[in-house]
Amino acid sequence: MTDHAPQQNIIIAIVAQNENSALRVSSEGLGRDWASRGYRHRIIDMFTASGAHELVALLASGEVAFAYGFAGVGSQFSLQNGVNLWTASRTPYIALWFDHPAYNYRQHIVDSPYVVHAYHVRDHMDVRQAYLPASTSSSILLHILCSTIPPQYNRPFREREKRIFFVKTGKQPELIIKDWERHPPKVQAILRELALCGQKDRNIDLIGTAIPMLRNAGASPDKLDVLMGIVAEVDNYIRAWRSDRLARALLPHPALIVGRGWDYLKSYPHQAEFSPAIPAHEYIARIQNYRINANSNPLWRDGIHERVLMGFYFGSIVVTDRTEKSDEIFHGLDNYLSFDWQDDLQDVLATALSLADHDDADFLPATESVVKKRFSSKVPNYFQEIECIVAAVRKQKS
Repeated sequence: MTDHAPQQNIIIAIVAQNENSALRVSSEGLGRDWASRGYRHRIIDMFTASGAHELVALLASGEVAFAYGFAGVGSQFSLQNGVNLWTASRTPYIALWFDHPAYNYRQHIVDSPYVVHAYHVRDHMDVRQAYLPASTSSSILLHILCSTIPPQYNRPFREREKRIFFVKTGKQPELIIKDWERHPPKVQAILRELALCGQKDRNIDLIGTAIPMLRNAGASPDKLDVLMGIVAEVDNYIRAWRSDRLARALLPHPALIVGRGWDYLKSYPHQAEFSPAIPAHEYIARIQNYRINANSNPLWRDGIHERVLMGFYFGSIVVTDRTEKSDEIFHGLDNYLSFDWQDDLQDVLATALSLADHDDADFLPATESVVKKRFSSKVPNYFQEIECIVAAVRKQKS
């Protein structure tokens, strides 16, 4: 044993490049925070030719404190003998989760005591604990983090355009339903019934609702590939249905709809403008240019979308479908315009545009207080929690 073991202060962020570079931009944001705590932060893109070599070299250096990946990217890496990479290298890995576990559910039950699943939405952790089999990996619940915005962005409200800013990839709901025809009739019926339930109930437990449907159809809900596949398809449909409804409501208004996939709406009369998808880092810079920020949520009770957080961070008027968590935190703020999907969206948008008429409006002090109290003030705790998790994993396995 050497007296000069290398200091373990390198943190590896694993990314596999996705649309709009969202994973990289999010990792860069966390990297700034980790650097302020004395760590060296390295981002490794596994889609590059050198990615695997960089990862192996860093792990071999003995200087890595831990690795992490948004959406669990990298959690299932294994050696040729089938042993999980993080187990073999005795390196803690933190999977940061924001989406429903039905998507790639196997990543949530990866078999390695060095893998920790960090959920930011209680609904998702509940799914992991209630419906997925146990594994040697562990789970924790972290609060939502809002700390990755460069401080120079703060455009006064009066200088912003009186427009509604909506960033979302468009998916035509009818085409998703059409695609379900590839399934057997009984599965199609379950998908349609479950989707209808999801449209009506914003707090629905898709898995708990799907299980009796499967049993009634003579199918076993114990087949996770089938159960999770059905839930993932319906969750994807509800996301598309919600964003489609909001985008259609925006058409007659001064709005900017940003993202790919919206061409099917361009044939309808519209005042709204359409723009191609933008990189994630550009979204942070552009959101401050508009007085109103619109959002549609996935199916969750305990979640708050980053579009909502960004809107409040900049003191914008935020138009969003409500969740239990957003109502709990933002209720009472004048610029929080929440709605249910049974509401008349034209009334909601008319209220938002009327509020945006006030050039001298300044929502920032009130929203800044809420964001600071509920999110920014907890940033040190967030990183301390992860450090404690890493220390516990290392101690348990030493």
